Amino acid sequence: MTVEKPFYYTDLTRNAFFKVFPRGERHLWKQASADLDTASSLVPDSVAVSKGRTLRVLFGMDELRESWSPRMQTSTTAFWNS
Repeated sequence: MTVEKPFYYTDLTRNAFFKVFPRGERHLWKQASADLDTASSLVPDSVAVSKGRTLRVLFGMDELRESWSPRMQTSTTAFWNS
């Protein structure tokens, strides 16, 4: 059994913010995008500069893995449960 739950993923080194949803919730992309915009606006510039920030909504762990580069694997990351 696999449990899928939405979560936020951040890579502060790349100034990238992701909201990851279960694969079956792709139809919720508009609301997910708005939620990510709102959550990102709460992060102060002292933590991550808002200019040049990457925001992406992803569906499933495969899409998150695909968005990684070799550099991502050695960066500092944080997970936030939604």
